[in-house]
Amino acid sequence: MILLIIMGATTFAQILTFSGASNGIVAAITTIGLRPMAIIAGMMLILIFLGIFVDQVSMMLITIPIFMPIVQQLGVDTVWFGIMFLVCMQMGLLLPPHGLLLMTMKGVAPPTVSMAHTHLDTHVGALISDTGRLLGTLSVSTDAAGYLDLLTWASSFGHLRRAGVEGTGTYGAGLARVLRDHEIEVLEVNRPDRAMRRSRGKSDPTDAENAAHAVLAGRATAIPKDQSGAAKAMRAVSVARRSAVKAKTQAINQSRALLVSAPQEIRDRLLKGKTAECVEGYARLRSLGKTPMLQTLTATLRLLAKRWLTLAEELKALDTMLDSLTSQHARRLRERFGVGPQTAAVLVAVAGDNPERLKSEAALAALCGTSPLQASSGKTVRHRLNRGGDRSANNALWTIAMVRMRSDPRTRAYVDRRTKEGMSNKEIHRCLKR
Repeated sequence: MILLIIMGATTFAQILTFSGASNGIVAAITTIGLRPMAIIAGMMLILIFLGIFVDQVSMMLITIPIFMPIVQQLGVDTVWFGIMFLVCMQMGLLLPPHGLLLMTMKGVAPPTVSMAHTHLDTHVGALISDTGRLLGTLSVSTDAAGYLDLLTWASSFGHLRRAGVEGTGTYGAGLARVLRDHEIEVLEVNRPDRAMRRSRGKSDPTDAENAAHAVLAGRATAIPKDQSGAAKAMRAVSVARRSAVKAKTQAINQSRALLVSAPQEIRDRLLKGKTAECVEGYARLRSLGKTPMLQTLTATLRLLAKRWLTLAEELKALDTMLDSLTSQHARRLRERFGVGPQTAAVLVAVAGDNPERLKSEAALAALCGTSPLQASSGKTVRHRLNRGGDRSANNALWTIAMVRMRSDPRTRAYVDRRTKEGMSNKEIHRCLKR
Protein backbone atom coordinates (compact mmCIF):
# COMPACT_ATOMS: atom_id res chain seq x y z
CA MET A 1 0.00 0.00 0.00
CA ILE A 2 2.79 2.45 0.93
CA LEU A 3 4.64 1.61 -2.31
CA LEU A 4 1.53 2.42 -4.34
CA ILE A 5 1.14 5.75 -2.51
CA ILE A 6 4.78 6.67 -3.22
CA MET A 7 4.38 5.76 -6.91
CA GLY A 8 1.23 7.84 -7.14
CA ALA A 9 2.82 10.82 -5.38
CA THR A 10 5.87 10.70 -7.64
CA THR A 11 3.68 10.60 -10.72
CA PHE A 12 1.64 13.52 -9.39
CA ALA A 13 4.78 15.59 -8.81
CA GLN A 14 6.06 14.89 -12.33
CA ILE A 15 2.72 15.85 -13.85
CA LEU A 16 2.73 19.16 -11.97
CA THR A 17 6.28 19.90 -13.11
CA PHE A 18 5.85 19.14 -16.82
CA SER A 19 2.37 20.60 -17.19
CA GLY A 20 3.19 23.92 -15.55
CA ALA A 21 0.29 23.52 -13.14
CA SER A 22 2.51 24.66 -10.28
CA ASN A 23 2.75 28.16 -11.76
CA GLY A 24 -1.02 28.33 -12.13
CA ILE A 25 -1.56 27.27 -8.50
CA VAL A 26 0.96 29.89 -7.29
CA ALA A 27 -0.75 32.63 -9.29
CA ALA A 28 -4.21 31.62 -8.01
CA ILE A 29 -3.17 31.60 -4.36
CA THR A 30 -1.17 34.84 -4.44
CA THR A 31 -4.09 36.74 -5.99
CA ILE A 32 -6.53 35.75 -3.22
CA GLY A 33 -5.39 38.64 -1.06
CA LEU A 34 -4.60 36.73 2.12
CA ARG A 35 -1.66 37.60 4.32
CA PRO A 36 1.45 35.44 3.86
CA MET A 37 1.18 34.04 7.43
CA ALA A 38 -2.43 32.98 6.83
CA ILE A 39 -1.36 31.10 3.68
CA ILE A 40 1.50 29.42 5.59
CA ALA A 41 -0.92 28.45 8.40
CA GLY A 42 -3.22 26.84 5.84
CA MET A 43 -0.30 24.84 4.49
CA MET A 44 0.54 23.60 7.97
CA LEU A 45 -3.05 22.50 8.57
CA ILE A 46 -2.95 20.56 5.30
CA LEU A 47 0.22 18.81 6.47
CA ILE A 48 -1.34 17.88 9.81
CA PHE A 49 -4.42 16.49 8.07
CA LEU A 50 -2.40 14.47 5.53
CA GLY A 51 -0.26 13.02 8.33
CA ILE A 52 -3.26 11.12 9.64
CA PHE A 53 -3.49 9.05 6.45
CA VAL A 54 -0.21 9.36 4.46
CA ASP A 55 3.41 8.47 5.29
CA GLN A 56 6.29 11.01 5.33
CA VAL A 57 7.77 10.35 1.89
CA SER A 58 4.45 10.45 0.08
CA MET A 59 3.44 13.61 1.93
CA MET A 60 6.63 15.37 0.85
CA LEU A 61 6.28 14.26 -2.79
CA ILE A 62 2.69 15.54 -2.90
CA THR A 63 3.11 18.89 -1.14
CA ILE A 64 6.64 20.18 -1.86
CA PRO A 65 6.09 20.72 -5.63
CA ILE A 66 3.12 22.92 -4.71
CA PHE A 67 4.27 24.57 -1.48
CA MET A 68 7.83 25.59 -2.41
CA PRO A 69 6.91 27.89 -5.36
CA ILE A 70 4.27 29.56 -3.18
CA VAL A 71 6.77 30.08 -0.34
CA GLN A 72 9.33 31.60 -2.72
CA GLN A 73 6.69 33.86 -4.24
CA LEU A 74 5.65 35.08 -0.77
CA GLY A 75 9.25 35.77 0.21
CA VAL A 76 9.23 33.48 3.27
CA ASP A 77 12.54 32.11 4.56
CA THR A 78 12.74 28.55 3.23
CA VAL A 79 14.80 27.35 6.24
CA TRP A 80 12.13 28.38 8.73
CA PHE A 81 9.45 27.01 6.45
CA GLY A 82 11.31 23.68 6.29
CA ILE A 83 11.44 23.50 10.09
CA MET A 84 7.72 24.23 10.38
CA PHE A 85 7.05 21.71 7.59
CA LEU A 86 8.80 18.91 9.48
CA VAL A 87 7.17 19.75 12.84
CA CYS A 88 3.64 19.80 11.42
CA MET A 89 4.27 16.65 9.41
CA GLN A 90 5.32 14.78 12.58
CA MET A 91 2.32 16.16 14.47
CA GLY A 92 0.02 14.75 11.81
CA LEU A 93 1.71 11.35 11.99
CA LEU A 94 1.02 11.21 15.75
CA LEU A 95 -2.62 12.31 15.70
CA PRO A 96 -5.30 9.70 16.49
CA PRO A 97 -7.14 7.73 15.37
CA HIS A 98 -5.13 6.81 12.24
CA GLY A 99 -1.76 8.51 12.65
CA LEU A 100 0.81 6.17 11.10
CA LEU A 101 3.43 6.63 13.81
CA LEU A 102 0.76 6.22 16.49
CA MET A 103 -0.40 2.96 14.92
CA THR A 104 3.21 1.74 14.69
CA MET A 105 3.90 2.49 18.35
CA LYS A 106 0.68 0.80 19.40
CA GLY A 107 1.56 -2.26 17.33
CA VAL A 108 5.00 -2.75 18.91
CA ALA A 109 3.87 -1.94 22.47
CA PRO A 110 4.01 -5.13 24.57
CA PRO A 111 0.73 -6.69 25.77
CA THR A 112 0.30 -6.17 29.49
CA VAL A 113 -1.30 -7.97 32.40
CA SER A 114 -2.94 -5.99 35.19
CA MET A 115 -3.83 -7.04 38.72
CA ALA A 116 -6.05 -5.24 41.21
CA HIS A 117 -5.70 -5.80 44.96
CA THR A 118 -9.09 -4.68 46.29
CA HIS A 119 -10.21 -3.10 49.55
CA LEU A 120 -13.32 -1.27 50.73
CA ASP A 121 -11.98 2.26 50.10
CA THR A 122 -9.06 1.77 47.69
CA HIS A 123 -7.91 -0.57 44.94
CA VAL A 124 -4.22 -1.06 44.21
CA GLY A 125 -3.28 -2.03 40.65
CA ALA A 126 0.00 -3.53 39.48
CA LEU A 127 0.96 -3.80 35.81
CA ILE A 128 3.47 -6.27 34.38
CA SER A 129 4.60 -6.99 30.82
CA ASP A 130 4.50 -10.34 29.04
CA THR A 131 8.04 -10.94 30.24
CA GLY A 132 7.05 -10.41 33.89
CA ARG A 133 8.67 -6.99 34.29
CA LEU A 134 6.84 -4.68 36.69
CA LEU A 135 5.74 -1.57 34.79
CA GLY A 136 4.17 0.30 37.70
CA THR A 137 1.59 0.40 40.48
CA LEU A 138 -1.32 2.74 41.13
CA SER A 139 -3.82 3.22 43.97
CA VAL A 140 -7.30 4.48 43.08
CA SER A 141 -10.57 5.11 44.87
CA THR A 142 -13.42 2.60 44.73
CA ASP A 143 -15.78 4.54 42.49
CA ALA A 144 -16.44 4.90 38.77
CA ALA A 145 -13.84 7.64 38.38
CA GLY A 146 -11.22 5.54 40.14
CA TYR A 147 -11.96 2.49 37.97
CA LEU A 148 -11.60 4.57 34.79
CA ASP A 149 -8.38 6.14 36.08
CA LEU A 150 -6.93 2.67 36.68
CA LEU A 151 -8.03 1.49 33.23
CA THR A 152 -6.62 4.58 31.51
CA TRP A 153 -3.33 4.28 33.37
CA ALA A 154 -2.97 0.60 32.48
CA SER A 155 -3.86 1.18 28.82
CA SER A 156 -1.21 3.91 28.54
CA PHE A 157 1.50 1.21 28.74
CA GLY A 158 0.13 -0.78 25.82
CA HIS A 159 -2.65 -3.20 25.01
CA LEU A 160 -4.24 -4.48 28.24
CA ARG A 161 -4.98 -8.13 27.55
CA ARG A 162 -5.90 -9.73 30.89
CA ALA A 163 -6.71 -8.48 34.36
CA GLY A 164 -6.75 -10.45 37.59
CA VAL A 165 -9.03 -9.12 40.31
CA GLU A 166 -9.24 -10.24 43.92
CA GLY A 167 -12.77 -10.55 45.31
CA THR A 168 -14.79 -10.21 42.10
CA GLY A 169 -17.90 -11.02 44.12
CA THR A 170 -17.22 -8.49 46.90
CA TYR A 171 -14.95 -5.41 46.91
CA GLY A 172 -13.76 -6.00 43.34
CA ALA A 173 -17.20 -6.47 41.76
CA GLY A 174 -17.45 -2.90 40.42
CA LEU A 175 -13.97 -2.94 38.91
CA ALA A 176 -14.60 -6.35 37.31
CA ARG A 177 -17.77 -5.01 35.65
CA VAL A 178 -15.92 -2.00 34.21
CA LEU A 179 -13.13 -4.19 32.83
CA ARG A 180 -15.60 -6.60 31.22
CA ASP A 181 -17.48 -3.65 29.69
CA HIS A 182 -14.20 -2.64 28.01
CA GLU A 183 -13.75 -6.20 26.62
CA ILE A 184 -10.84 -7.12 28.89
CA GLU A 185 -10.54 -10.71 30.08
CA VAL A 186 -11.08 -10.81 33.85
CA LEU A 187 -9.77 -13.66 36.02
CA GLU A 188 -10.48 -14.38 39.68
CA VAL A 189 -7.33 -14.37 41.82
CA ASN A 190 -7.19 -16.00 45.22
CA ARG A 191 -5.28 -14.58 48.16
CA PRO A 192 -1.49 -14.34 47.73
CA ASP A 193 0.66 -17.41 48.28
CA ARG A 194 1.65 -17.53 51.95
CA ALA A 195 5.17 -18.81 51.32
CA MET A 196 5.86 -15.94 48.90
CA ARG A 197 4.29 -13.46 51.30
CA ARG A 198 6.58 -14.62 54.13
CA SER A 199 9.67 -14.28 51.94
CA ARG A 200 8.81 -10.84 50.47
CA GLY A 201 6.71 -9.21 53.18
CA LYS A 202 3.18 -7.81 53.12
CA SER A 203 2.00 -4.68 51.33
CA ASP A 204 -0.80 -3.92 48.89
CA PRO A 205 1.52 -3.20 45.90
CA THR A 206 3.48 -6.40 46.64
CA ASP A 207 0.29 -8.46 46.87
CA ALA A 208 -0.96 -6.97 43.60
CA GLU A 209 2.34 -7.73 41.84
CA ASN A 210 2.38 -11.34 43.14
CA ALA A 211 -1.18 -11.86 41.94
CA ALA A 212 -0.35 -10.38 38.51
CA HIS A 213 2.50 -12.90 38.19
CA ALA A 214 0.00 -15.64 39.10
CA VAL A 215 -2.19 -14.56 36.16
CA LEU A 216 0.78 -14.40 33.80
CA ALA A 217 2.05 -17.83 34.90
CA GLY A 218 -1.37 -19.42 34.40
CA ARG A 219 -1.91 -20.28 38.07
CA ALA A 220 -4.96 -18.00 38.25
CA THR A 221 -7.44 -19.30 35.67
CA ALA A 222 -10.81 -19.07 37.42
CA ILE A 223 -13.53 -17.21 35.54
CA PRO A 224 -15.44 -14.92 37.94
CA LYS A 225 -19.16 -15.31 38.45
CA ASP A 226 -21.50 -12.95 36.68
CA GLN A 227 -23.23 -10.74 39.26
CA SER A 228 -26.19 -9.38 37.30
CA GLY A 229 -28.91 -12.03 36.97
CA ALA A 230 -31.23 -14.40 38.80
CA ALA A 231 -28.36 -16.17 40.59
CA LYS A 232 -27.33 -12.89 42.21
CA ALA A 233 -30.93 -12.28 43.29
CA MET A 234 -31.16 -15.76 44.83
CA ARG A 235 -27.91 -15.23 46.67
CA ALA A 236 -29.16 -11.95 48.16
CA VAL A 237 -32.37 -13.58 49.41
CA SER A 238 -30.45 -16.61 50.72
CA VAL A 239 -28.06 -14.39 52.69
CA ALA A 240 -30.98 -12.54 54.28
CA ARG A 241 -32.77 -15.83 55.05
CA ARG A 242 -29.67 -17.36 56.63
CA SER A 243 -29.25 -14.43 59.01
CA ALA A 244 -32.98 -14.44 59.86
CA VAL A 245 -32.88 -18.16 60.72
CA LYS A 246 -29.83 -17.60 62.91
CA ALA A 247 -31.42 -14.64 64.73
CA LYS A 248 -34.67 -16.54 65.22
CA THR A 249 -32.82 -19.50 66.74
CA GLN A 250 -30.85 -17.18 69.01
CA ALA A 251 -34.06 -15.51 70.23
CA ILE A 252 -35.70 -18.76 71.36
CA ASN A 253 -32.44 -20.09 72.84
CA GLN A 254 -31.98 -16.90 74.86
CA SER A 255 -35.52 -17.05 76.18
CA ARG A 256 -35.08 -20.69 77.26
CA ALA A 257 -31.77 -19.82 78.93
CA LEU A 258 -33.47 -17.08 80.95
CA LEU A 259 -36.12 -19.51 82.17
CA VAL A 260 -33.57 -22.08 83.32
CA SER A 261 -32.64 -19.94 86.32
CA ALA A 262 -36.16 -18.59 86.89
CA PRO A 263 -38.29 -19.70 89.85
CA GLN A 264 -39.75 -23.22 89.57
CA GLU A 265 -43.39 -22.15 89.18
CA ILE A 266 -42.50 -19.74 86.34
CA ARG A 267 -40.37 -22.35 84.59
CA ASP A 268 -43.14 -24.95 84.80
CA ARG A 269 -45.65 -22.43 83.48
CA LEU A 270 -43.69 -21.06 80.50
CA LEU A 271 -41.10 -23.65 79.50
CA LYS A 272 -42.82 -25.89 76.91
CA GLY A 273 -41.50 -28.58 74.61
CA LYS A 274 -42.69 -26.91 71.40
CA THR A 275 -41.19 -23.61 70.37
CA ALA A 276 -44.48 -22.14 69.13
CA GLU A 277 -46.17 -22.80 72.49
CA CYS A 278 -43.28 -21.15 74.34
CA VAL A 279 -43.41 -18.03 72.16
CA GLU A 280 -47.20 -17.81 72.48
CA GLY A 281 -46.87 -17.95 76.25
CA TYR A 282 -44.17 -15.26 76.31
CA ALA A 283 -46.25 -12.95 74.12
CA ARG A 284 -49.31 -13.19 76.48
CA LEU A 285 -47.32 -12.33 79.60
CA ARG A 286 -48.55 -9.43 81.68
CA SER A 287 -46.61 -9.68 84.92
CA LEU A 288 -44.63 -12.40 86.66
CA GLY A 289 -44.30 -10.49 89.91
CA LYS A 290 -43.54 -7.16 91.51
CA THR A 291 -39.83 -7.60 92.17
CA PRO A 292 -37.36 -5.87 89.76
CA MET A 293 -36.02 -9.21 88.61
CA LEU A 294 -39.47 -10.58 87.70
CA GLN A 295 -40.55 -7.34 86.03
CA THR A 296 -37.36 -7.32 83.93
CA LEU A 297 -37.84 -10.99 83.05
CA THR A 298 -41.42 -10.28 81.91
CA ALA A 299 -40.34 -7.42 79.61
CA THR A 300 -37.40 -9.39 78.22
CA LEU A 301 -39.47 -12.46 77.39
CA ARG A 302 -42.11 -10.32 75.66
CA LEU A 303 -39.41 -8.60 73.54
CA LEU A 304 -37.82 -11.91 72.58
CA ALA A 305 -41.24 -13.32 71.64
CA LYS A 306 -41.94 -10.24 69.52
CA ARG A 307 -38.57 -10.63 67.81
CA TRP A 308 -39.21 -14.32 67.13
CA LEU A 309 -42.64 -13.64 65.62
CA THR A 310 -41.26 -10.82 63.45
CA LEU A 311 -38.49 -13.04 62.14
CA ALA A 312 -40.99 -15.83 61.47
CA GLU A 313 -43.01 -13.48 59.25
CA GLU A 314 -39.82 -12.31 57.56
CA LEU A 315 -38.84 -15.92 56.83
CA LYS A 316 -42.23 -16.59 55.25
CA ALA A 317 -41.73 -13.62 52.89
CA LEU A 318 -38.19 -14.70 52.01
CA ASP A 319 -39.29 -18.29 51.38
CA THR A 320 -42.02 -17.02 49.06
CA MET A 321 -39.44 -15.00 47.13
CA LEU A 322 -37.11 -18.00 46.83
CA ASP A 323 -39.94 -20.25 45.68
CA SER A 324 -40.89 -17.75 42.97
CA LEU A 325 -37.29 -17.20 41.79
CA THR A 326 -36.37 -20.87 41.65
CA SER A 327 -39.64 -21.89 39.99
CA GLN A 328 -39.05 -19.29 37.30
CA HIS A 329 -35.30 -19.57 36.72
CA ALA A 330 -34.40 -23.10 37.98
CA ARG A 331 -37.42 -25.15 36.98
CA ARG A 332 -35.44 -28.24 35.93
CA LEU A 333 -33.50 -28.25 39.18
CA ARG A 334 -36.68 -27.93 41.24
CA GLU A 335 -38.12 -30.97 39.47
CA ARG A 336 -35.39 -33.15 40.96
CA PHE A 337 -36.41 -35.28 43.92
CA GLY A 338 -35.41 -33.73 47.24
CA VAL A 339 -34.57 -30.27 45.86
CA GLY A 340 -36.49 -27.47 47.55
CA PRO A 341 -36.47 -23.69 47.08
CA GLN A 342 -33.65 -23.08 49.60
CA THR A 343 -31.28 -25.78 48.34
CA ALA A 344 -31.96 -24.89 44.69
CA ALA A 345 -31.26 -21.20 45.35
CA VAL A 346 -27.96 -21.98 47.08
CA LEU A 347 -26.76 -24.22 44.23
CA VAL A 348 -27.75 -21.72 41.54
CA ALA A 349 -26.05 -18.88 43.45
CA VAL A 350 -22.83 -20.89 43.70
CA ALA A 351 -22.85 -21.69 39.97
CA GLY A 352 -23.52 -18.02 39.12
CA ASP A 353 -25.29 -16.42 36.19
CA ASN A 354 -22.64 -17.84 33.83
CA PRO A 355 -22.65 -21.58 34.68
CA GLU A 356 -20.78 -22.32 31.45
CA ARG A 357 -17.59 -21.43 33.34
CA LEU A 358 -17.96 -24.83 35.08
CA LYS A 359 -16.61 -27.19 32.45
CA SER A 360 -17.67 -30.51 34.04
CA GLU A 361 -19.38 -32.19 36.98
CA ALA A 362 -15.96 -32.55 38.60
CA ALA A 363 -15.57 -28.77 38.53
CA LEU A 364 -18.91 -28.32 40.31
CA ALA A 365 -17.97 -31.01 42.85
CA ALA A 366 -14.70 -29.22 43.60
CA LEU A 367 -16.55 -25.90 43.91
CA CYS A 368 -18.97 -27.44 46.43
CA GLY A 369 -16.22 -29.27 48.36
CA THR A 370 -17.60 -32.76 47.66
CA SER A 371 -14.70 -34.09 45.57
CA PRO A 372 -12.36 -36.40 47.53
CA LEU A 373 -8.71 -35.38 47.65
CA GLN A 374 -5.71 -37.64 47.16
CA ALA A 375 -3.93 -38.44 50.43
CA SER A 376 -1.65 -41.26 49.26
CA SER A 377 1.93 -41.78 50.37
CA GLY A 378 4.24 -44.66 49.56
CA LYS A 379 2.32 -47.92 49.58
CA THR A 380 -0.73 -46.28 51.13
CA VAL A 381 -3.40 -45.30 48.62
CA ARG A 382 -6.30 -43.38 50.09
CA HIS A 383 -8.44 -40.26 49.82
CA ARG A 384 -9.52 -37.73 52.40
CA LEU A 385 -12.45 -35.36 52.80
CA ASN A 386 -12.39 -32.06 50.96
CA ARG A 387 -12.67 -29.32 53.58
CA GLY A 388 -12.63 -26.56 50.98
CA GLY A 389 -15.23 -25.31 48.56
CA ASP A 390 -18.42 -23.43 49.29
CA ARG A 391 -19.76 -24.85 52.56
CA SER A 392 -23.31 -23.58 52.01
CA ALA A 393 -23.45 -25.50 48.71
CA ASN A 394 -21.96 -28.53 50.48
CA ASN A 395 -24.72 -28.31 53.07
CA ALA A 396 -27.37 -28.03 50.33
CA LEU A 397 -26.09 -31.23 48.69
CA TRP A 398 -26.03 -32.92 52.12
CA THR A 399 -29.67 -31.97 52.67
CA ILE A 400 -30.74 -33.27 49.24
CA ALA A 401 -28.90 -36.55 49.78
CA MET A 402 -30.44 -36.97 53.23
CA VAL A 403 -33.98 -36.45 51.86
CA ARG A 404 -33.37 -38.97 49.11
CA MET A 405 -31.92 -41.55 51.50
CA ARG A 406 -35.14 -41.35 53.52
CA SER A 407 -37.81 -41.11 50.83
CA ASP A 408 -36.55 -41.91 47.31
CA PRO A 409 -36.95 -45.63 46.41
CA ARG A 410 -33.99 -45.63 44.01
CA THR A 411 -31.71 -44.01 46.57
CA ARG A 412 -32.87 -46.39 49.31
CA ALA A 413 -32.01 -49.33 47.04
CA TYR A 414 -28.57 -47.81 46.44
CA VAL A 415 -28.07 -47.40 50.20
CA ASP A 416 -29.00 -51.05 50.81
CA ARG A 417 -26.57 -52.24 48.13
CA ARG A 418 -23.68 -50.14 49.43
CA THR A 419 -24.41 -51.17 53.01
CA LYS A 420 -24.06 -54.82 52.03
CA GLU A 421 -20.68 -53.92 50.50
CA GLY A 422 -19.52 -52.83 53.94
CA MET A 423 -19.78 -49.06 53.64
CA SER A 424 -20.92 -46.94 56.58
CA ASN A 425 -23.84 -44.53 56.45
CA LYS A 426 -21.49 -41.52 56.35
CA GLU A 427 -19.53 -42.96 53.45
CA ILE A 428 -22.72 -43.64 51.51
CA HIS A 429 -23.89 -40.07 52.21
CA ARG A 430 -20.59 -38.70 50.83
CA CYS A 431 -20.93 -40.85 47.69
CA LEU A 432 -24.43 -39.49 47.09
CA LYS A 433 -23.22 -35.90 47.52
CA ARG A 434 -20.50 -36.49 44.94
